[in-house]
Amino acid sequence: MHRFRIGGPVILLLSLIALAMSIGCGAARKASPPEDRNARGALDDGLRALESGQTDSALALFTEALDLEPTLAEAHYNRGLCRQKRNEQVLAVLDYTEAIRLRPDFSEALNNRGAARFEIGEVDLARDDWEAVLALHPDSAQVHFNLGRYYAEKRQWNRAVIQYGEALAQVSEFPRALNGRGIALLRAGRPEEALEDLNRAVGMDPSRSLYLYNRGVVHEALDEYAEALSDYTRAVELDPSLGPAYLNRGLLYQRLGSKDLGCMDLGQACELGLCDRYRQMQRMSECP
Repeated sequence: MHRFRIGGPVILLLSLIALAMSIGCGAARKASPPEDRNARGALDDGLRALESGQTDSALALFTEALDLEPTLAEAHYNRGLCRQKRNEQVLAVLDYTEAIRLRPDFSEALNNRGAARFEIGEVDLARDDWEAVLALHPDSAQVHFNLGRYYAEKRQWNRAVIQYGEALAQVSEFPRALNGRGIALLRAGRPEEALEDLNRAVGMDPSRSLYLYNRGVVHEALDEYAEALSDYTRAVELDPSLGPAYLNRGLLYQRLGSKDLGCMDLGQACELGLCDRYRQMQRMSECP
């Protein structure tokens, strides 16, 4: 089972624009002092720009708001979001940290700082942030999901199963949590239960190539080769850039005696950036 590449779920950010508008700008509109209006106006304009996908414009507007009012926590928070969208994770951490300094119970900023920290490899600090959010909101499905991803990253599969289960206890129709728990169950040596979760995830979102690919991995672990080939094939039809699906399908074709099909898939996996992985597997194949 160790040779399979399994695709994991992404870290979830909390809903940012709507939350920022409700917890920040909405309250400010009721009674903002005259000297505060320009900063709030820049914040509002930034939120509208962010909502319409104009990340660079939004970033400039949130910076303008902070030039006018450096203690505006919502502006730090939303500028952090812009920086995450631009993959400027370290800068995002700085903005979220300032938002939290100004508002220690700013759970959305804590969650998203955890996400940014996770992306730059500070996974234990990310866990600390998410646990701080749970102290404020113990029923947050999104944060339980993120902690599941943390424990999966640490390869603590049974703890990951528990956290994904907590997320699903709050939101049963949560395909990303089902996908994550399915992976963790497989790694914990419980492939039949993993298949149940991935069947549910695929049923909820049949066009998600990652779920199909991961279900294919589980089918292969259960020696259900026809089903595995079907899932790998559907996954690459939906996402032709999904290199691990070509790699696993190619190796499975070879195990089943279809050398030419296997070599085609392994070559495609190499073209998609998995050459090192492919070369490691060449000893298992007969491809040139």
